[in-house]
Amino acid sequence: MCDKSLLRREPDSKKVRVKFFLLVCLFASNANAEIKVAFFRCYTPSLKAVQLTPGGKFCHVAISHNGGWLHAHPVDGVKWKKNLPEITGGRCENILIDISAPAVPHEEVTPWIGKPYDASFRWETKEATYCSKLVGCLLKVPPTLMTFKSPFWNGFKDLPVNEVGISPDEIYHELLRRNYQEDDDSSQSLGQG
Repeated sequence: MCDKSLLRREPDSKKVRVKFFLLVCLFASNANAEIKVAFFRCYTPSLKAVQLTPGGKFCHVAISHNGGWLHAHPVDGVKWKKNLPEITGGRCENILIDISAPAVPHEEVTPWIGKPYDASFRWETKEATYCSKLVGCLLKVPPTLMTFKSPFWNGFKDLPVNEVGISPDEIYHELLRRNYQEDDDSSQSLGQG
């Protein structure tokens, strides 16, 4: 004979199983949640490192998203690339990671896709962006006053000197302050593994 009290509990045990299943799914979906940020160095034809800021190391930055990398390129604008070696214009030399950070929500990324590159480096421009502004906005890194004091900028006209903006080096230093770590597995991410 079947104990009718067990039948009455079945809906409760079913609810418990459903809740358990949902928690497992939520944990599994967040198990791979992390943010990686790739930093690129650029070199002149004579192999001298380009410095966008005095003493700076980086000329480009990209952020992990949806199994690939999102970046703003001077020719292509904001694009998603599956692998770091597909990103041209520099060499990826550092990746910082925060394994406890949730991935940037797709809804926050979507408005950026396809925007053209902003060679004027104007923070307030909504129709276009540059690489570090894209990453800074997605990670909520506040802009600072830009000086353009590096010799790299000699000869450029109409730069937004003393206006707000952000460089790849400023992103790098801010993420270190936020306890991002060097990615131990970066050799594979860099396509060198």
